[in-house]
Amino acid sequence: MPSRKPQAKGVSGSTYSVNTTLRKTRAGLKEEMIAKKITEIFKEKEQKMIRTIEQTIVEHKLLIYKQKRAEFDEEMNELEAERKRIIKKKKNKKDRAKALKSNTRQQLYIIAKALNQTVLHYKSLYFENDYYRFKKLLDVQQSAPGEP
Repeated sequence: MPSRKPQAKGVSGSTYSVNTTLRKTRAGLKEEMIAKKITEIFKEKEQKMIRTIEQTIVEHKLLIYKQKRAEFDEEMNELEAERKRIIKKKKNKKDRAKALKSNTRQQLYIIAKALNQTVLHYKSLYFENDYYRFKKLLDVQQSAPGEP
């Protein structure tokens, strides 16, 4: 009987298949690292844009926000009048709290809409500087209203 060399536990198959698997794994890891690095770069660019827009909004003393917010003044006044009515009329604490919460939610929604429009305005200014930004500008302008 020919003597067999004992194989190490956990190693199955030929050396070729093990090496092929290792090569594939290395290639996959390399691709993963590249993808991770690209994602980091885009996140950094996005954060830089956000910081620039935030600084610009503050430097302009909320001018654009105030203009966008003024478009919703009528709705806000109606909500404020409704709030006063709720406080006067509702005797039941649960109903009053529920109605006031709903009213506050609507006011917050209007404020968020105005803020969103402000950011879109500044995003369009940010992206119109070069070709790639211009491409992004077209994407921002074609996005649905109210979408960040």
